[in-house]
Amino acid sequence: MSEVSLDDDIVLEYLAECREHLTHIENDLLAMEQAGAAIDEQLVNRVFRAAHSIKGGAGFFDLLKIKELAHRTENVLDLVRSGQMIPNSEIVSILLLAFDKLRSLIEDYAQSNDADITEFTEALSRLAEEHLAPDQKNSTQETLAIAIPNGSRSITTTVFEIQQARRGGKSVYALEYDLIHDIERRGKTPLDVLNHLMKCGDILNTQFDLDSAGTLDHEPSNTLLLDVLYVTALDGYSLSQVLEVPAERIHQIANNGVARTLDAPVALDAPAVQAAAAPVQEIATDAAPYVLAPPPVAEREETAVKPAAPASAGQPAQVESTVRLNVTLLDSLMTLAGELVLGRNQLNEAVRKGDKEGISAGAYRVSLVTSELQGAVSLTRMQPVSSLFAKFPRLVRDLAGQLGKEVQLKLEGGEVELDKTIIEGLSDPLTHMVRNSVDHGIEAPAARMAAKKPPLGTVVLAARHQAGQVVIEISDDGKGLAAEKIGASAVAKGMISAEQLQRMSDSDKLELIFMPGVSTAEKLSNVSGRGVGMDVVKTNLDRLGGKVEIDSVPGKGSAFRIKLPLTLAIIPSLLVSDSGERFAIAQVSVGELVRIPADQIEDRTDRAGDAELVLLRNRLVPLVYLSEALGSPRAERGTKALNIVVVDTGTLEYGLVVSELHDTVEIVVKPMGRHLQGLVEYAGATILGDGQVAVILDVAGLAARAGLSRASARTLESAQAVVEDGAGEVRSLLLFQNAPGEDCAVPIELVTRVERVRCSQIENLGGRRTMQYGGVSLPLVTLRDFAAVDELSEAQQWVVVVFDCAGQTLGLLAAEPLDMLETRVVMDTLTLRQPGVAGSSLLNGRTTLMLDIFELANRFRGGRAEPVQSVGEPQQQNRNGTTVLVAEDSDFFRGQIQRLIEGVGYKVLTADDGQSAWEMLDSHADEVSIVTTDIEMPRLDGLGLTKRIRADSRFAQLPVIALSTLASEEEMAHGYAVGVSDYQVKLDQEQLLECIGKALAGQRSGS
Repeated sequence: MSEVSLDDDIVLEYLAECREHLTHIENDLLAMEQAGAAIDEQLVNRVFRAAHSIKGGAGFFDLLKIKELAHRTENVLDLVRSGQMIPNSEIVSILLLAFDKLRSLIEDYAQSNDADITEFTEALSRLAEEHLAPDQKNSTQETLAIAIPNGSRSITTTVFEIQQARRGGKSVYALEYDLIHDIERRGKTPLDVLNHLMKCGDILNTQFDLDSAGTLDHEPSNTLLLDVLYVTALDGYSLSQVLEVPAERIHQIANNGVARTLDAPVALDAPAVQAAAAPVQEIATDAAPYVLAPPPVAEREETAVKPAAPASAGQPAQVESTVRLNVTLLDSLMTLAGELVLGRNQLNEAVRKGDKEGISAGAYRVSLVTSELQGAVSLTRMQPVSSLFAKFPRLVRDLAGQLGKEVQLKLEGGEVELDKTIIEGLSDPLTHMVRNSVDHGIEAPAARMAAKKPPLGTVVLAARHQAGQVVIEISDDGKGLAAEKIGASAVAKGMISAEQLQRMSDSDKLELIFMPGVSTAEKLSNVSGRGVGMDVVKTNLDRLGGKVEIDSVPGKGSAFRIKLPLTLAIIPSLLVSDSGERFAIAQVSVGELVRIPADQIEDRTDRAGDAELVLLRNRLVPLVYLSEALGSPRAERGTKALNIVVVDTGTLEYGLVVSELHDTVEIVVKPMGRHLQGLVEYAGATILGDGQVAVILDVAGLAARAGLSRASARTLESAQAVVEDGAGEVRSLLLFQNAPGEDCAVPIELVTRVERVRCSQIENLGGRRTMQYGGVSLPLVTLRDFAAVDELSEAQQWVVVVFDCAGQTLGLLAAEPLDMLETRVVMDTLTLRQPGVAGSSLLNGRTTLMLDIFELANRFRGGRAEPVQSVGEPQQQNRNGTTVLVAEDSDFFRGQIQRLIEGVGYKVLTADDGQSAWEMLDSHADEVSIVTTDIEMPRLDGLGLTKRIRADSRFAQLPVIALSTLASEEEMAHGYAVGVSDYQVKLDQEQLLECIGKALAGQRSGS
């Protein structure tokens, strides 16, 4: 073949196979390097077969440079495979570079024959020659021309390949394939034949006999021959049967170089193969002679090699255009497509007849099947992150060698799946962060040993599922981030002022690393120090809907934690409207919704300079009016309530003021038009159910458009007024109804999600009430199941309030209207106390039932304790006899915390203030294993209780966990100073249980 057709499906299939072969090459080569002499034979064979497969197809498709480079690479791997070469760092580095070049040639295969590969082929040849005996060193360069019997053509190979074939005790054959009769008319493709050949042996070379096709001056020919020089352990007659090639077209190469067909005797004791430099000699035999000779001069003329054109700087990275799908998933898609057709037919028939009930049933069926189809289609885009992680072992190896460091990379959670688009978008951010860990984080071996660390540093790249998202964490055991250096760099770059820096906590200073130009590198290098990178990382992660958190301990290491949605194609969103237009906000960015009645706006809002603020749970949140951010005048407030969407950009939180709040919907993300893509306040667009277009807001872009930076937000927070204490505690509550007139409330911290439902969605199976939720069955309860209240009415709009109670996901059926209220709660725990109801409180002038979600969950389980395993508690029986003392002055929260801890198997003692807790601890000194305490309590507060505990030698090692709704960095520092073991947010179930488990595990290991 003289030219490769870009549109040839067979070529594209070959290239796809090449890319698949190269997918795991880097990791396999690194594993070979690590194994050294104790190398896994199967591992070497896998790498060898990859190079061999690439070479075989390249020869067929006339991709000469790809064939030559793969051939030289295969020679080196053959020496490794035969034990003549032990892979070390130098050898593996050369092989890695060779495969890199192969990958580059394959991506630009149409121009590959013009590429310059001299540097790579010479390096590989030198490497092979260094490991051969002196009399064999030139064998990789000596070319042999093997004459094909009954013809005037020959096929070339090298002495080295013949010698390696003989070393393994295999036979060499020259095969003649007829592309028309042996391949095309049997329904095969040339690529099928090559793959079949490589399963039974090794291909040394391939070539077409174009003369067999004839010329325009001859009669039309129905023959086109393909010659294959082949090595296999099979005998000739078995080979004929396996390959389905007539015996007369299989020629075995004897030791003396004579090629005879299978029906002719073969001389096995003649002299060995001669070098190609020997003159051509004919051997008088009955059959056509087999000649060992150099190729004709015309074939040896070198073509001028042109250097490959450099890639454009703006050229996008190569993106894989194909994915692998499980056949079961495809079957499921076909089944759902059939169900959708049936639903459509049912709906059309009902519309034709005017059957309202039929229309409703048909629409419900189509909606149900569409939801299932959506989930199945989303799975087709899901790919394991192992494909993303695969490149990092090579990166860490090369970078560590360049920096003179010893670094190992540990990969965890490669089976976790993400949307293909997200995986592609994560490549650059993760690369930068891993490079930072090796360059900035891990110290040089001498410095690590001086710090009493092992010289080998560790970088961990891990993925896991968490709360419906995927978390990817990059951590190291290096020196950690220097918060002061980061802050100083930000001040030097003019990002913040020195006064603002003084007011920042260490965690705030660490997040300054995401500002443009901020760097802690002491000198510039090709690795780091230019102040470009982390701001781009943050921008890219924001585009993917991700958030990043930083943890760092000086001298111990640092961790970057990235939280990502599973997919970007279809995202849950909140619909809002302003100035007559509807907008969508990604639900992952929404923290909470706040509605402030008109008569409370003056009391709940404040101003700091030109900025307007709202008071939320003792903190001030800056407000951004959507209309103003988009360039329209702010609407007159009048007597309307203030609707606020509290959003989080990952680096700052603010309240977005809109005219109206609508429902949450799942939207299909469409890209913005080319002329709108430069607008930072928009992330895309979508088409709503009524056919109207709504734009998707970018909350980070809106903040930038409104002039709200992270530093300015922090400045506003520093102007926060001190809220005076009053009766009761300030709590954020979700308000809803049970039956009409029965108002209920739960702490908003316990609510996972609120969903509107129809009565028809509720299923009753096995005596339990359930509904489909997130692909599983969600158990449902009503307050009527346990308490003396009225039943829900079908005339009400039902909702399901979803909770996660100590590992039990549970839905509570309730009814609208919904509201959220932040107020001081004074609760009556006697008058209306009953199962599932902790008491009552007067809210908005109405008596409201305060529900006890933990008790509802426990009664749903039939009173059985079904404990959840906590971190640090490997065996459930370890909890038996473990007593937790809970000090909390609020009856409501004390009961909630008590039931949460009892629900996982611990025994609980409770006290309503610090003094009572001290007296109880004193009388149960041998029984209490851990103390949880509120901070602000009468008689003796939480810190005073902690001081007394630490002053008593009996309790010097007793863990004390402080529970608070809000604590500043300074308050936490003061608490740690007096002896608090840890701070936790009240009713953050997972964190509290995990903290208790860790504290108890540490206490046992310390004892």
